[in-house]
Amino acid sequence: MDRTAEKPLHQQITEQIRSAVHTGGLRARDAIPASRQLAQQLGVSRAVVLEAYEQLRSEGYLCARHGAGTFVNSVAADAPGPAGHADAGPRASPPDVGWTSAPVIPSPRDHARETDVLDLRPNIPDLRRFPLSRWQRALVQACQGLGALGLERGCPQGSPRLRDEIARHLRLTRAVPVTADQVVVTNGTSDGLELTTALLLRPGDTVLTEDPLPPAARAVLDRAGARAIAVPVDAAGMRTQDIGPRLRECGVRPDEVRALYLAPQRQPLTGALLSARRREWLARWAEAHRATVVEVDYCGEFCAPEEKLPAIAGMAPANTIHVGSFTKTMFPALGMGYLAMPTTTAERLLDGGLLASRRSSPEQEAMADFLASGAYSRHVANMARLYRGRLDRTLDALRRLGSGLLRPYTGTGLHLMVDVDRPRTEVGIAEAALAHGVRVHPVSAHYRALEPGLPAFLLGYGAVPEDRLEEGVRRLVRALGG
Repeated sequence: MDRTAEKPLHQQITEQIRSAVHTGGLRARDAIPASRQLAQQLGVSRAVVLEAYEQLRSEGYLCARHGAGTFVNSVAADAPGPAGHADAGPRASPPDVGWTSAPVIPSPRDHARETDVLDLRPNIPDLRRFPLSRWQRALVQACQGLGALGLERGCPQGSPRLRDEIARHLRLTRAVPVTADQVVVTNGTSDGLELTTALLLRPGDTVLTEDPLPPAARAVLDRAGARAIAVPVDAAGMRTQDIGPRLRECGVRPDEVRALYLAPQRQPLTGALLSARRREWLARWAEAHRATVVEVDYCGEFCAPEEKLPAIAGMAPANTIHVGSFTKTMFPALGMGYLAMPTTTAERLLDGGLLASRRSSPEQEAMADFLASGAYSRHVANMARLYRGRLDRTLDALRRLGSGLLRPYTGTGLHLMVDVDRPRTEVGIAEAALAHGVRVHPVSAHYRALEPGLPAFLLGYGAVPEDRLEEGVRRLVRALGG
């Protein structure tokens, strides 16, 4: 590790592991050291290693097996490396960072050709349906309207016009009584969580989270040094009746909880919709114990009208931060989202210097036009209908072809979670599925304290053409021996 280099330490670890996979120093199913062990060996904080591992998991280089550890993903190890590494010659030695080799599960080497693999990736919108020409017009108009002042500098809080449109959108669609001064434009959900965590938490502070929890959100809390207490989720969202027992189990008083992190409008993994009664209970509980509710809206825009319950920020506006993003409703490369918060919290965020290096951009002006013109609401409505149709198609295929092996949860808008009624590991099922030409995504790495009762996977349907959804289910069932 070069501590004098400009490159961050987590990036150095990421690049070393990635290079070792490409050059053959690390092989498929090799075990990776536990984050705490590697941090001690390298003399860095565990948060640095966790960030590197999370990045590599998101890129597909590593996979986690609940209760067993982290391993090199067989698909990543079999894939060609960057240009120049295809014929790299003899295998290089792994970097001197304490790897241990431990083959776990035999992997079939006759994987289906990668071009024929149907990847049911979660959280991916159908970009073929995006109104690109309309967006391009908005960008051109935004650039034409900049003027000299707009070229000089922007507003750290984000474009005033965009913040005004976001506030109007939240008032109309989420019943959140917010004004433009209470809105901050971010670079997406993760960035919004980073800002929120930096503002609210100090190392050692206690937060309540849903279980399961997306790894990206977990990484944000780990980097902040927070003590996260996981509360299980059922069909009606976070189990409020378990909060007291979980706190007692961890030796924490309710008034020691600094924040609650949850996604009321569709839990990102299970798709659970937090019930109105539990929303009200959590709003009252947080207010009574002076905790801040951080509610993340992952795919709420794609919910059916009858499922769009009022946001907690509308019930408890004085102690709730609402985190939203345009990444899934627009396109991932946009990298834009927002925070809506109490006025005093927004002032603290500005005064604390966390926004000092930020500026508004032409893309923000274009997004404001997209919202104001109605283009955004029309696009979201069209995509919501499309995704509901694909969800119905997927559920129908699971009913007809699943042979009782695949038990679906509620869809989130772009994917759904499926239990597999087979006494096999998630890794083994995923490899068998890949051998049959379909890539599915295990969920056990998303659970922090509780283990799901059965192997489970995320099946993404958002970007998969309708005629391929049934084929994906068919291949998965064949892989399970159904």
